[in-house]
Amino acid sequence: GATPQDGVVVALSGTPHLWVADGGTLHWAGDTRALANRVVAWGSRIEVSLADLRQMAIGDPWLSTGLVKEGDRISLAKWESSASSPSLLHIQAIADVETFGINGTNYGRMVIDGGDWERQTGFRLATVARGTLDPAVPDGASPATPVAAPTVAPIQAQAANALPAVVPSTRPSDRDLNVQVTSVTGISPAFPQVTVRACNQSRSFEAVDIHVQFSFWDPKWSLGLPTLDSGSAFIGTVGTGDCRSVTAPLAALQSWTSITVRSVNGSWRAVGTTAGGSQPAASGEACTYARNAFQMWGVATPATLHILGRICGNASPPVPDPMGCARLLEASWTYGIGGSMASAMRTACGT
Repeated sequence: GATPQDGVVVALSGTPHLWVADGGTLHWAGDTRALANRVVAWGSRIEVSLADLRQMAIGDPWLSTGLVKEGDRISLAKWESSASSPSLLHIQAIADVETFGINGTNYGRMVIDGGDWERQTGFRLATVARGTLDPAVPDGASPATPVAAPTVAPIQAQAANALPAVVPSTRPSDRDLNVQVTSVTGISPAFPQVTVRACNQSRSFEAVDIHVQFSFWDPKWSLGLPTLDSGSAFIGTVGTGDCRSVTAPLAALQSWTSITVRSVNGSWRAVGTTAGGSQPAASGEACTYARNAFQMWGVATPATLHILGRICGNASPPVPDPMGCARLLEASWTYGIGGSMASAMRTACGT
């Protein structure tokens, strides 16, 4: 569709989000501070549907201090002219980020790593106010430009980081735990699923609480550089001489050609002992499922963390139905708890 004249304000129907026309493109207005010294005709405002907006040319968003990336979480650093400091508003969906004008070309300029953002602004992430940004794209709406998944052959990557020892004597070599990405699948590059396999070659130590971090690799650089995206998976415990595989759902904003293991954290535990003298560390399908769901969707509240600990055997009492409880816990992080779900959780998880 035709782009309005310079300065015209374009409002997305049913949302508080605004774009301003300039130079033949629309620019999402992150906050009023970002509009300083720009031509904005507040008296010339039109309202459009999401479908109409997607027919218009969308340029770089206008941001005062950028978008902030903390792990897999991206937030708008919203700093109004009337405020003394910015606040971080969590962007809940990849489709929203795309609608605001973020793409593979400008991602590196617009999305800032949390540590870099602190150095650039002088504010601490731990002290700024936080909230949730109103969505731009309704749940279930398709992205503006569907893309085909890249053809990715199975990738093998040796674990990069050492496992710290729990039992200091006769500790195995870190090479005794081999962690590899065995396959990458998914319906689109934005939502790949990575299968990772951990094999423990030690005959006297278990590998406990294994947490794997992944790196995405950028296809635009011949030397091979990682993108700003990352992801993780929780494997749990791998017994002596055993192997375990888990599949973790990841999310990516930038284009990529491969996904590899960036780091591995966990502990060695001698067979027949317990970690720190407490209950045995978690293992089993339900614990792995719940921990991976927490990495993807979870909000760290005392109640849900206690249920997670009970599923994994690190807290008492044990849950009556571990896998049922794990699935309901994931649903509670995704949709909230209420009505029949609360009753089902009491049955599956106990009180």
